Amino acid sequence: MISTTIAGLLLALGSGPATTPDPVEAPASSRSEAEEGSPPDEDRSSTEEAPSPTEEPEPTTSDPSTAETSGDSPTEPSTPETPPPESLAGAGEPSSELASDHAPSDPADPAQDHSSPAPPPQVDEAKDAKEKKLQWSLGARLMTGWEAKYRRPLPETGEAPGWEHEFFLQQARVKFRIDYTKRFAIRASVELADALKSPDFDRVSYLRNGYARIRFHDAARLHLGYFKRPFSRLELRSPGDLPFRGRGLANGRIIEDRNYGDRSVGAMLWGRIRPARLTYYLGTFAPALRTQGVDLIGRVQADPWKWISLGASGGFKRVVNGIGESVNVGSANADFRVKIAGLYLLGDLVLGQDYLVPDEPWSLGLVGYALYDVDLPKKLVLQPMALVEWADANIEVSQNDAIRSVFGVNLVWRKRFRVMPQVELVRPRGVIDNPWTNKDTYYVMLSLEI
Repeated sequence: MISTTIAGLLLALGSGPATTPDPVEAPASSRSEAEEGSPPDEDRSSTEEAPSPTEEPEPTTSDPSTAETSGDSPTEPSTPETPPPESLAGAGEPSSELASDHAPSDPADPAQDHSSPAPPPQVDEAKDAKEKKLQWSLGARLMTGWEAKYRRPLPETGEAPGWEHEFFLQQARVKFRIDYTKRFAIRASVELADALKSPDFDRVSYLRNGYARIRFHDAARLHLGYFKRPFSRLELRSPGDLPFRGRGLANGRIIEDRNYGDRSVGAMLWGRIRPARLTYYLGTFAPALRTQGVDLIGRVQADPWKWISLGASGGFKRVVNGIGESVNVGSANADFRVKIAGLYLLGDLVLGQDYLVPDEPWSLGLVGYALYDVDLPKKLVLQPMALVEWADANIEVSQNDAIRSVFGVNLVWRKRFRVMPQVELVRPRGVIDNPWTNKDTYYVMLSLEI
């Protein structure tokens, strides 16, 4: 009696229904900004430099010097294939030979389970492949802090010096990305901090980027929509990569106020010529928001070695001036980037004609900054930095230029959270038609990117 019961249990264990493990999905294909390539402004995080023309992103993120290591190619990215259902089903199912070793099958024995094995789960290969082709991501950046500002007006102005202090919200940006294979992409980002700022009639409120990207080949990609013009390396670097607050005096006057850079509606063709280690950009844009005319801008960037990158930009603008006449004006830029171990150097020269002033005189700006990353425990980085800038509102007139300097020691954690205590000094020369104010600014800015 006891032996019969034991034999029945052994038969039940040996011939019961097999359990099939869940199918394991192959990892979805993912491409970093450095691999995929990026537009002039990609709202990238500071984790990696992007290949064009900054670092997207510089990604990305982003300044661009990773062409030789990029995985971008005309072919689709390869991904591990999902094992077929047959191989998955056989993994947990005992063979017929093993079952027959226990005992012969007896239909009259109630101790044996004669039900058929559960069918393996079906894998919808077409749906799985489509999901791998279509990818999306959501990101955000917050930059806020506190500042104390001491104004030092020159005696000629008759103004009294004094302190001002306030909390500020530099950025509260949300960004959305959609990629369909490596051929098509949509980028959009909004700036929620505009709710606290005065309206800017030269910029679309809240919207920062809104464009489509079509990739025909590694050397031919098309951007359509609202995005940054390919002009000036400093302008094209994401705020998440800049080790200081704001891009400076010349950037504000030439690139933003006179619209030689910054964002506009247009179309741009760009691509990488890998054998020559060159990246080119050719674009046509609206000259300014709600303004008649046209912008033609081109940029070339050479990356002969990983540690150095050289760039040059030029533009032609037909725009309506301050008295309602259409004028033809131009702009030019030259820049470089050096990156050796923890040392990072950037220099940028910009020139642009001021079409709101009679005879369209040239404005000029020259800026350079350096930083050095010192690795600390717990994924912390100590980052001392220094910046010097000279800006001239009109090179044909003296005493309307200024010198700006910024000094600070940043603390970076996991490349995403930054604490930035800094001092900014602006020293104008002269007061006649000088757009800048003599002031000292002390601030602490916090930056978080996800």
